[in-house]
Amino acid sequence: MNDKDSLELFLKENPEWKVVDNKLYREIVLNNFKEVVLVFNLISFLAEKLNHHPDLEVYYKKIIIKLFTHSANCITNKDIELANLIEKNLK
Repeated sequence: MNDKDSLELFLKENPEWKVVDNKLYREIVLNNFKEVVLVFNLISFLAEKLNHHPDLEVYYKKIIIKLFTHSANCITNKDIELANLIEKNLK
């Protein structure tokens, strides 16, 4: 499956993710800052595990995730793999 097909399937199966400015994008709204820190640490751990690092924006009760492969100048299967891993571990 190529990157485009993988992306279409991922978005169909994970409606909380979308493409914004050519990046795979998700907002996670949480109950408090402590939960934000825990989720941030989880995402950081998973990113290190895959050696693929997202842009993260951290707010009091929200995290924004942006995934994009800079070397390919587009969303690739590496981004989708990390997004899938994040989803699996958030459940």
